[in-house]
Amino acid sequence: MKIEDAYKRLTYVPDDIVTDLVKKHIENLEKENKSFVLEGFPKTRVQGLALQRAGIIPDSFIILNLPDEEIVECIK
Repeated sequence: MKIEDAYKRLTYVPDDIVTDLVKKHIENLEKENKSFVLEGFPKTRVQGLALQRAGIIPDSFIILNLPDEEIVECIK
């Protein structure tokens, strides 16, 4: 209900809800021994610290610090 309410109000879903959903999904992928790419998360310090407390530490990062047009051209 909180997710639906945030959607209707065009606001962000609370950090605790998002973090819990992401954490559960990551745990399921790891149980299946599947790799994953996590794009756009964490967005806040609170989310990052919550993942760290859950023992979910990224192996690597990719930082794209270019204008969108250049990123699209590089991908092509």
